[in-house]
Amino acid sequence: MKKESWLRFGGIILILSFALTSPLGAQTKPSGKPILLGVVDSYTGAIALQAADSKMGIETAIEDINSSGGILGRPIVAYYRDAKLKPEISAEQTRRLIHEDKVDFLFAVAPTTVVKPASEEAKKEKKLLFTAATSAFLTEKEGHRYIFRFSPNSRSWAGVPSIYMSKNFPNLKKWITLCPDVAFGRELVGFFKDALKKRMPDVVFVDAIFTPLGEADFSPYISAMLGKDADAIFSNVWASDQVSLIRQDLPMGLFKKFKFVPYQSMDVRRPLGKEMPEGIVVWDYFEVSSPPFKSIVDKFVTKTKVYPGGMTLLPYYSLMYLKAAAEKAGSIDTERVIDAMKGLTLDTPWGPVTMRKYDNQADLGAVVGITKHVPAYEFAILDKLEYVSGKELLMPEEEIRKMRGE
Repeated sequence: MKKESWLRFGGIILILSFALTSPLGAQTKPSGKPILLGVVDSYTGAIALQAADSKMGIETAIEDINSSGGILGRPIVAYYRDAKLKPEISAEQTRRLIHEDKVDFLFAVAPTTVVKPASEEAKKEKKLLFTAATSAFLTEKEGHRYIFRFSPNSRSWAGVPSIYMSKNFPNLKKWITLCPDVAFGRELVGFFKDALKKRMPDVVFVDAIFTPLGEADFSPYISAMLGKDADAIFSNVWASDQVSLIRQDLPMGLFKKFKFVPYQSMDVRRPLGKEMPEGIVVWDYFEVSSPPFKSIVDKFVTKTKVYPGGMTLLPYYSLMYLKAAAEKAGSIDTERVIDAMKGLTLDTPWGPVTMRKYDNQADLGAVVGITKHVPAYEFAILDKLEYVSGKELLMPEEEIRKMRGE
């Protein structure tokens, strides 16, 4: 398994980042009929903070694209629809975007409960749909020609902390898993168990805890875990739920007793600020203090006065993929754009990222680091940072073909 130090190749990526995140070129103002993007996300409910980050990424990408001549000389405009974390509302909003708003492309951001019905509608109506949801089955067993993902899937996502922990904390043998009680949460637990046992066969999992999305009171779960004979906690409780979990634990001491290993983005670190405990092992899409991301982070801070999170950059670069594919195709025709996007490589702050031809899954990796407070930031940054490439963590094409019965 190839593992690369984030800082070791940071200078190379910084050059790529500058090329992409500098102005896209002083072009003439776009004109003509707008290209319409229909966005489905959950702007109310438990992941509203994450949805706000995603919207910020989409809006900034559109501003950058339009200020550099648009896509094939045409401006792009987004319509936003709130799925409210409900599958039936997601399906309805997707149909409205297609049939009433007549959008050209779709973006169902997250989570899987919202994306799955949108993906089904996109397949039926033959509309290209981007997603940043993580469940592997969206592009594996249930993948199809019209869904694309510029983000790690849950299989590679679970592999990232397993690689880091097996190398840096091999003495942690007894684990608890703490994840949301949704399909993605249960899927991720299974993938993490498999990935860690592959690298550390003697590990044991002493408990698996699943919490409702939007849980307000984590104290019973914290008390239960404090009574366990364990070394570490793997978690994908995210967004405002993780903010509540950490704040409620501060007087209880769970994360002092056990090594806490959560997915955590800026929608958690920003609101917690200096309350964030140090020493937490965090896996995330990127780190704001990392040199390769300076240009794109500065762009967002200047524009919005807010440090971007992973769910800001993933939509941003998804739309850059769309622009590159449409310009390669010389058209916004769905089928031609799809053909152009398959196998397309884009230079990004992560380095070159390629969209696999068969399953429309990008080979993006992720970072892992340890929370630390420094004077330059009002929130915790990630120290001892490492980047884990996604290329070798994805399921091989032949195995996906078997899953699909091909």
